[in-house]
Amino acid sequence: MKKQFWTQILFVCIRVYSCFGQNSLEYYSKINEAELAILDSNYSKSCSYYRDAFKINNSSFAKDYYNAAIVAAYVKDTNLIIHCFSQLARKGVCLSYLKKQHSWSLFKENYDLSYFEKIQFQKFREDYLKSTNFYLKRKLDNIYETNQDILLKNYPDSHQRHINNINELDSLIRVFGFPSEELIGVGDSLEVSPMYLYSIYNLDTQGYKNNIFFDLLKKATIHGKIHPGVSSFYLSLLNPLFELEKTAVYKIVTSDTLIMSQDDYKSKINKWVYPIYPENYLQKINKNRQEIGWEDFLTYQRKVIYNLKNNNFIFSLNGGLSTYQCDTEYVAQKYLNNVQIIENTK
Repeated sequence: MKKQFWTQILFVCIRVYSCFGQNSLEYYSKINEAELAILDSNYSKSCSYYRDAFKINNSSFAKDYYNAAIVAAYVKDTNLIIHCFSQLARKGVCLSYLKKQHSWSLFKENYDLSYFEKIQFQKFREDYLKSTNFYLKRKLDNIYETNQDILLKNYPDSHQRHINNINELDSLIRVFGFPSEELIGVGDSLEVSPMYLYSIYNLDTQGYKNNIFFDLLKKATIHGKIHPGVSSFYLSLLNPLFELEKTAVYKIVTSDTLIMSQDDYKSKINKWVYPIYPENYLQKINKNRQEIGWEDFLTYQRKVIYNLKNNNFIFSLNGGLSTYQCDTEYVAQKYLNNVQIIENTK
């Protein structure tokens, strides 16, 4: 029985590992260059990098298509805009979501998208409805809902219920492969982390199948099944020794009654700040980040700071920008030590 179980796990690992061959790290590198060009306002160069990246991976991440569409609007590349929008529709992103974004006005200023809205988007949306594994999607939604129900109601057998839930997720991955955007889409928006991942790790089942899910999630990240910005949070939870440092920018919010005794800390309350880490720590986390294809921390931090001031683009995923509530001076000082205020932000 054990032999059969590990054979199945190995089969899943092979499926995940072989999905994009050796090209996913190259893909991540091209996307990083494209995003850095955006930070430098070199949209033509960014557009070129995005095109190169999309040649490497025919089913890229939704956030990359979204950013590329904005870049294409700046350089008036209609074909790339339509291509990116069509891919977003094929991943399940709703037109209503796109219209709510700040960037939509940029598209409307330069192009008449009425035909795309009325005809083309609906056609691509139908592709999503045909190609998406909704059975798997519903099963994953049920796993998340069950996880939340257990946490809220605190059943006498909560521990066993959690284990059963995790086992079901394990079984689904063994049958269908890792639930990538290509397999289940992204839902109605781009920023939401896949909910089923919350059930992998919780306080009631710490350590249960952590190694199995860590290996699967890591391989899935390296080979383009899930974005590093999404998986990083769970990778560090499943294996605390695999540090990646997710939060690049944060704000400390305190109660009105809390009085900070030192002016240096007081000036940083309710302000966006970024942490300054020692070089040896940066080297440690950057080694791990490089392993999964993620940009180095300072580059990532630079992108998050840019995103704070210009939210047309999507750079920060799943916690890169955070707000912490601190009700004691000691905790607030701990967070506000060795940080720099980001000027001209709210």
